[in-house]
Amino acid sequence: MKVTKHLVISTISAFVLSVFLTAPAAAQEAFEGAPSPQTPQQAPQIEVSESDLDQFARAMAAVQEIQLQAQERIEAQIGESELEELRFQEIHSAALNPQIEMPEDISDAEQEAYEELLDGLVRLEQEAQRDMQNVVQSEGLEVNRFNEIATAVQQDQELFSELQARME
Repeated sequence: MKVTKHLVISTISAFVLSVFLTAPAAAQEAFEGAPSPQTPQQAPQIEVSESDLDQFARAMAAVQEIQLQAQERIEAQIGESELEELRFQEIHSAALNPQIEMPEDISDAEQEAYEELLDGLVRLEQEAQRDMQNVVQSEGLEVNRFNEIATAVQQDQELFSELQARME
């Protein structure tokens, strides 16, 4: 499997930030797009063994697959909704951002459809998060160790290249 740097970093960022490091509200934020990675200030150097990197690479491949499946399910659920995708995005953006005004022409039926769709999307996101946590643990990594390795991979180009080679 050919893996690009962008895909690996965005997967790591989305996984680490949405699954392990954010508050419960992250499920809603996930529908606005992938969170941008935050660079810690002078993070300590983390030792990553060959075995750790192998486990991490296997876990990342599985996490990427779970994310792709979740995205397909989310898109299908939005497509099956009574609410048009653009209308959902318009209402959702206004609901999350106080600087954006709620559309004045939103009907009670649209509001109800929005809430039903959002509930379903949050459930899908939570399920994907549980699946990702389980796959990380099934590869023999604790969640905290996975996060440490993810941080190290993002900060160390050589380590990133080693990960990329393992995932090809």
